[in-house]
Amino acid sequence: MELCVTSISLGNYSFDDYLKYIPTSFTTSSISIKLWNPKTQDKVDIVILKKDLFKLETNFHTTAPFICLYLTQPACARINKKFIDFPELIFNTRSKEEDVKRIFIFLTYNKEDLVNLLSTHFKKTTHLTAQRASNLLKISKLKTRQTIQDVEQKLVEIIDPINKSVYMPSKNFVCSSRSTSSYVILFRDQKMRKKTFEAQLESLKSLTDLTTYLRSLHWTYDMMVERMNDYTKECRCINCQAQGFLKCSLCEVRYCSAKCQQEDFKNGHMEICEKLKMKRRAVEEEGMWMVDQVYKNEQGITYKYFVGKIIGKLRQFNREEMRKSK
Repeated sequence: MELCVTSISLGNYSFDDYLKYIPTSFTTSSISIKLWNPKTQDKVDIVILKKDLFKLETNFHTTAPFICLYLTQPACARINKKFIDFPELIFNTRSKEEDVKRIFIFLTYNKEDLVNLLSTHFKKTTHLTAQRASNLLKISKLKTRQTIQDVEQKLVEIIDPINKSVYMPSKNFVCSSRSTSSYVILFRDQKMRKKTFEAQLESLKSLTDLTTYLRSLHWTYDMMVERMNDYTKECRCINCQAQGFLKCSLCEVRYCSAKCQQEDFKNGHMEICEKLKMKRRAVEEEGMWMVDQVYKNEQGITYKYFVGKIIGKLRQFNREEMRKSK
């Protein structure tokens, strides 16, 4: 079973794939992870057998799921040999330091098949409560991951307050939750100033630059692809489906030309325009209300402003790519 894994924490070192995902697969008897040596960039394949695990903990009632592996000493030694020329990585199950004794696998989405596989074939699996998951991240010194867990857990409890061991959210909710937690990390934890944030965005000169920046904010690959795809669809003329860069100032419906806009107005655009505008505003207000339950910025930097700036930059580069392909 192949998984969408955005990050792996091995001991005191985090592996993050800023392009897409870290190849990771689970079978009924093993876990395979394709990593790399940060110093040499050589590929490092890790295979963990069931006998290598003395415990496994999961956090699945969340939009930020993870699996935590506790390895035996022989398995730990075997992995250390693979990174022998990268001494910066510290992984030691005999250490008294909690942050160098575990492997965390951070997933993009919950998968029902994975939950069933672990419950059926990995008998040493424990499904953590939200509080225990937060505490585990804290003692493992994964502060940013703890913020993501805590913020997104509050959002889950608003949407689905019934306590369950597994939560299967929609992709849209996963994306909006991660946008919220990245907003909190940036402006609450990192105490980012508005001018600094705007300067960072202004310094990005390509879609690759923006992708790297967003991944540093823990946006998933899917989040960026979905938003680009949505924008590509939005940029289709409502009248003829050609690329459209003109838009209605009220509802933001797109047109390829003034002629198509006039044609749509003749066909009754104004009758639905206000409805589309009201629907868009209702979605925004609901999203803002949920974010306010989690965090209010003292500088007056709103979540709407934060997302709007990022989406604006993403659309800028997307338009450039679309024009190149014409």
